[in-house]
Amino acid sequence: MRQTLINKAIRILLVCLILGPYFPHAARAGPESTDPLQRANELLELSRNQNLTNHRLALQTAQEALSLFQSANDLVGIATSYAAIGQYHYAQNAMTESAQYLNSALQLWRQQRNLREEANALIMLGYLEGRKGDWLNGVSYLTQALNLLNEENDLAQMGRIASGMGYVFNQSGLPENGLTQYQRAKEYFRQAKSYRYYTRAVLYTGYTYYLL
Repeated sequence: MRQTLINKAIRILLVCLILGPYFPHAARAGPESTDPLQRANELLELSRNQNLTNHRLALQTAQEALSLFQSANDLVGIATSYAAIGQYHYAQNAMTESAQYLNSALQLWRQQRNLREEANALIMLGYLEGRKGDWLNGVSYLTQALNLLNEENDLAQMGRIASGMGYVFNQSGLPENGLTQYQRAKEYFRQAKSYRYYTRAVLYTGYTYYLL
């Protein structure tokens, strides 16, 4: 029973870790724009606020944004919406739908040669496969993301990759490897001055010591 509760807590923390970069500090209400693209961006930002408390509502709002981006054939907006929708499905544990949208985002980012966003999509897919228990695919996605990044310039993303690796190793029964990865994540987040992520990495490190 205790282990089940711990595992549930870790999953909740993992969702926070993954979606953390997309959480704004506060929701702001304002007049609706009459420009379709501006309105689409406003809806996408609204969905990120809504996702803090209501994943389903956030999903509906992001889908509205996607429709507007598609009407304007705005590929960046479409890819960003796909990624957001994939994250919101992930937050609801809808793994099939999440993978579908994340892969769609991945393909568009690759077409646009946007390596940073491609890496973000791969990181999300790595976490998704890890949650499904497909450790090999999880590590493969995270490794692909790692190969796209510059260690000095992408410290926060490097930390997310290391955290993802740590999660996969812990869940697959290799906490010794998981500990190494979480310690690396702590250092990346410290250098990036991402103290919220650093604190979470400390918590995961403590949990990993518990598993040893």
